[in-house]
Amino acid sequence: MNDQRPTPITAGQVESVQRVVRLGQRSDTTIDAASTLSQTYATDVDDLWEACTTPDRLARWFAPVSGDLRLGGRYQIEGNAGGEVRACEPPRTFTLTWEMGGGASEVNVRIEPDGDAAARPRTHR
Repeated sequence: MNDQRPTPITAGQVESVQRVVRLGQRSDTTIDAASTLSQTYATDVDDLWEACTTPDRLARWFAPVSGDLRLGGRYQIEGNAGGEVRACEPPRTFTLTWEMGGGASEVNVRIEPDGDAAARPRTHR
C-alpha cells in the first residue's frame, strides 16, 4: 500500500521551537500545567493563519483534519485528538478543546507579527 501523504520536513524544527512550562497549584490535590510553544516563520500573519486553519494546509505539516473548523464546530485529527472550536478571531487567535482518551484540555493559539517579514504563532496548552 502506497501512502500518498507528503512527508513533513522537520530538519531543524525541534531546535527552533521555544518552550516554556509553568506549574500551578489549583488545590491540595490538583496541579495545573501550562505549556507554551512558539516559533518564528518567514511569512506574514495572514498566510500563517491559513496554514493553521485550512484542512489542506494542516495536512501538509501536521495531520489530516476533518470537521467544521468554525466557531462552535467540532473537528477530528486523523488517528488522534478531536474537539470543539471555542473562540476564533481571524487572523490573530483561536481556542479549541483537545479531547483524547477521555481527557480534555484547552489549546490557545495566538498569531502575531515578528519583524517585517515573519510571523510567530504562540500555542498555550
